[in-house]
Amino acid sequence: MKWAFLISGIVELIGSFICYTSPELVYQGGSAYMMQLYGLAALTLGIINILVFTNFEESKLTKTLGISMMFFHAAVAMKTFGIKSDNITYQNEAIITHVILFLLFLVGYMNGIKPDDNKKL
Repeated sequence: MKWAFLISGIVELIGSFICYTSPELVYQGGSAYMMQLYGLAALTLGIINILVFTNFEESKLTKTLGISMMFFHAAVAMKTFGIKSDNITYQNEAIITHVILFLLFLVGYMNGIKPDDNKKL
């Protein structure tokens, strides 16, 4: 899951830069101010992802952050899929990117699950 945080952080930082500096490039017909706010939120998520990557250790907090990021990427992909295609310029690219990030976190989470030695079948 460590590498999922790094990749997600890089993608979010790039996305935040684009959303904040050129909101009209991504979202047509909407409020540029709202897209800039989304860019600031993505910047925060990108920084959190990079910090988790640099200070990564197996813990309940890291697992919880990974699950949160997994949910976030799935939610963004589904919400983007529901937007009218004439409103967002790179709709398919956004969907694919967030689905891939969701899958990275899902695989990382599933690989981190360890069998419980105390339970017998």
